[in-house]
Amino acid sequence: MLHKEREKGNYIIAGGDFNQTFPEAEGLFPVIDEEYFIAPQMEEGVLGEGFDFAIDISYPSTRVQYAL
Repeated sequence: MLHKEREKGNYIIAGGDFNQTFPEAEGLFPVIDEEYFIAPQMEEGVLGEGFDFAIDISYPSTRVQYAL
């Protein structure tokens, strides 16, 4: 769907709660309790050519899981 909208000339901004670790954030925040959900690694290239994620990796988003 994103590709079809871009082909029409539309700008695309999509947001969401992915519950995954982005490649850029892998290993930045140590897991403190493996009893809780551990976010899996997001596959690189999942969006396809011409699309990018805009993320902030300065603070962990799964707060219960990671040490600060």
